[in-house]
Amino acid sequence: MQDPFWIGESHRVEPSLNRVTGPNGITRLEPKVMLVLACLADHAGRMVPKHRLLHAAWPDTAVGDDVLTRAISELRHLFEDDPKQPRVIETIPKSGYRLIAPVALVAAQSNPLIVAPPLAEPPGVAVPTDGAAPSPPRRRRRLIAIASCTIGFCILTIGGFWAWRPGRTSTPQAMQVVPLTTLGGSELGASFSPDGRQIAFGWNGEPPDGGVRPWWQGDWDIYIKLVGSADMRRLTSGPGLDLAPAWSPDGREIAYVRDRHIRVVSALGGSDRQVTDFQVVLPAVWSPDGRYLAAGAASEPAAASAGRSIYLVPVEGGVPRALTQPRPRAQHQSPAFSPDGRRLAFISCGEGGGWGCDLQVLDLDSTYAAAGTPRLLTGRLDMYQSGLAWTSDGRSIVFNAADSVLQVNYLWRVAADGTRPPERIELAGANALFPSTAPAGDRLAFARLLHDEDIYRLEPGRQPRPVAQSSSFEGFPAYSPDGRRITFCSARSGDAMEVWVADADGSSPAQVTHVPGGYQGDPAWSPDGRLIAFQSWRPSEEHPHIWAVDSEGGTPRQITQGAGDQLDPTWSRDGEWIYFSWSRSDGRDIWRVRVRTGSTERVTHGGGFIARESADGRTLFYISKSMNSPLLAQPLAGGTPRVVVDCVAGTALSVNPQGIYYVPCADGPDPYADPDPPVRMLDAGTGATREAVRLERFDFQTLPSGFAVSPDGQTFLYSRLVRDEADLMLIEHFK
Repeated sequence: MQDPFWIGESHRVEPSLNRVTGPNGITRLEPKVMLVLACLADHAGRMVPKHRLLHAAWPDTAVGDDVLTRAISELRHLFEDDPKQPRVIETIPKSGYRLIAPVALVAAQSNPLIVAPPLAEPPGVAVPTDGAAPSPPRRRRRLIAIASCTIGFCILTIGGFWAWRPGRTSTPQAMQVVPLTTLGGSELGASFSPDGRQIAFGWNGEPPDGGVRPWWQGDWDIYIKLVGSADMRRLTSGPGLDLAPAWSPDGREIAYVRDRHIRVVSALGGSDRQVTDFQVVLPAVWSPDGRYLAAGAASEPAAASAGRSIYLVPVEGGVPRALTQPRPRAQHQSPAFSPDGRRLAFISCGEGGGWGCDLQVLDLDSTYAAAGTPRLLTGRLDMYQSGLAWTSDGRSIVFNAADSVLQVNYLWRVAADGTRPPERIELAGANALFPSTAPAGDRLAFARLLHDEDIYRLEPGRQPRPVAQSSSFEGFPAYSPDGRRITFCSARSGDAMEVWVADADGSSPAQVTHVPGGYQGDPAWSPDGRLIAFQSWRPSEEHPHIWAVDSEGGTPRQITQGAGDQLDPTWSRDGEWIYFSWSRSDGRDIWRVRVRTGSTERVTHGGGFIARESADGRTLFYISKSMNSPLLAQPLAGGTPRVVVDCVAGTALSVNPQGIYYVPCADGPDPYADPDPPVRMLDAGTGATREAVRLERFDFQTLPSGFAVSPDGQTFLYSRLVRDEADLMLIEHFK
């Protein structure tokens, strides 16, 4: 089946685009997974044998049942379907699968004049399983559906002509978001051609073996495609990172950044040339006359002395000159010329050493020299990774900025003359980055990041299975002292990161904190299981602090005070103290606070990121930094710390009565070389080290997001990267 169809009333499936649109937005499926879904839909209501599904998706490849199991698991995750009580896909033990949700052609629900027959065969009509043609009744129904669609199309065409007949007043078309690219991997940095009909963009290619990788990995190259077409062509190739394409005003060339140097290539392809000898910050943009390229400097040009400012680089050769004059330690970046070339918008970060960035506009003369001082358009925002885009009328500037607490990016628009404050473009949704406008027309493109981490449970000798999953983030798991429950953090509510509890198998999840717009992380059980300590960064606070809440829910209580980030709480064995990492003016170290009184004590000197007290309460084990640090042992009675483990990867550390469980740092320069790294256990009694288990599809990028071991040492919880990619989106009729 290649025609779009509905599964139930909430999921629209488009096989030709490998996408499903549902309550949680657009999801792009792997082509093989879509083939499995389409095969099930072709035989909706009927059991489809495993061999039939394998042949449909992998016709020329010898594969095992595990690939089909994974495909079904991904579909169930998409539809939020419970295999024990299925609403969409039913497992027929040892035989196959059956799609039990209602299935209908899209036309049946999108137009009341078109009636599509059900895709499932009625009782008594056999479905061939040997590749034979469908029965005559089924062919007749398909012909009826095609005829109905044709009639409906004619009616809609005539109706549209009547609505648009001469003399009739047209109404403005509403803005709408549509996918611009839906490739495997990540697509970033869309740039429109001068006529707005084509885009150039960066793409890192399909992930190998259908796996998952961080969006910033892969072989990034520049591609070109027509808007609305699936056809595209590759413009650059090679081992470098080719990013941030920018179309020249005459449409003949495309500038891009490779390994932080600006290069220019013909839009038709061929050899390219490097135009900068200094490193730049993405992106680079053309001046309206096509004679110059502007970019923020990551390293100062040899012939300049203006620091990390915006530089104007002659395309045909010459000495770069500075357009802006940043203060010491500040960085100017992300330049954007107004359509008439008389103003330059840019982002200034770290002015005077402060945190955050702001958006400024500088007037220019006819030679692109500064004609005054920059005007501030926004207050301090987290917008370091951002592109700027002027609207075609030159009245507004579109940019992306992140929430300072949750770090979720949104698109914003601000009046270029500063007469109106920034307003959020709600239609673009969350995780929107790098806006770009078409020079001609009313189109706005942007990248939408799709990041999803879930928590998996692993027992030696068994396959890992999810215990906390959603289309958003799940992480920071921790076992209760008796091992019967877990706590974790989830962003499934949409506007905050909250603390949740559940049974050890993930069932009966319940939210225990409720802080809209806040970030609650790193929960830890008290020894009696009654309280959960966590770090909380609230929108009204400048720094995160340590709080505690009843494990059954209730009103949280703030435990720590004072300036500086206070992170990663853990309890002492007697429940009297909470250890935490405190970043102060004299450095970051491990401190502890007495729960009843709030008094604090410094425990380590010279670094401390996370800490775990030994089972006997005499020693504090800690790592000094967040990534790849030795594990140190500090006697709580006083003394010099000693190295226990040479290198622990991230924060993958658990101290249990049996010993110390940890993930060792990867050998060699590539920290992602081993997709299934070992968990080692340092025996508390013998001092010997052994391998306890291997974490399947464990990504070192997610190490700080979760690792826990049950009190008996028999089960392991860890965060798995399920999705980390970006697609390009398009807002049509942007106003």
